[in-house]
Amino acid sequence: TDEERCQTHWQLHDYEYFRGTARIIASEVLKLSSTGPPSPHSYDTVLTRAHQLCSYHLAETDSEHVSTSIDSAEQEMKSLGEEICLPPNLFAALTHWARAGHSRRGLEKFCVPHHMQTRPLERQAVVQAVLIAQDLLRDTRRESPKDGKFRVGTWEFSLALPDDEILRMISERFTKTSKKFATAMGHADAAAIGNYDHGAQI
Repeated sequence: TDEERCQTHWQLHDYEYFRGTARIIASEVLKLSSTGPPSPHSYDTVLTRAHQLCSYHLAETDSEHVSTSIDSAEQEMKSLGEEICLPPNLFAALTHWARAGHSRRGLEKFCVPHHMQTRPLERQAVVQAVLIAQDLLRDTRRESPKDGKFRVGTWEFSLALPDDEILRMISERFTKTSKKFATAMGHADAAAIGNYDHGAQI
């Protein structure tokens, strides 16, 4: 019955309440960050630094010339999670906030200025990169270059790969920072509840 479904599943008014509560929490956290004294251990600083380091290490990797073929595509997938980007002290601080600030978990992009400014731009960059690459790839297929390569900046892809695979890898490279940051946050969450494998890499 409708009544039974209402008791089992969240309803529209429930989601409106969740969104309203999230806005209140985000507003209060943002207010505290702007009025409190600067501190290297503050929530704002730790969350900002964690994202910056995830972005910095991956930008270093992508600054080198990259060539991708069918043989290297699988290896690339395996290597994505092998980079360590957070030093122990920063990871400990991130774990502290995952434990002490659990009510604000997931609201980073609404209450940390760096995330509020950077993450929408990152999302827009991914969309634009894939759309531009799609157009360039279509033109390249039409011209059939002799070396059988598709180039985007310093990246090279073998045209033996299907279009959707090339576009997938381009999207994946543009979302590396987000993936690395999400992984770091997941590890911090696990550490906060005492369920973290310290032998795992971040």
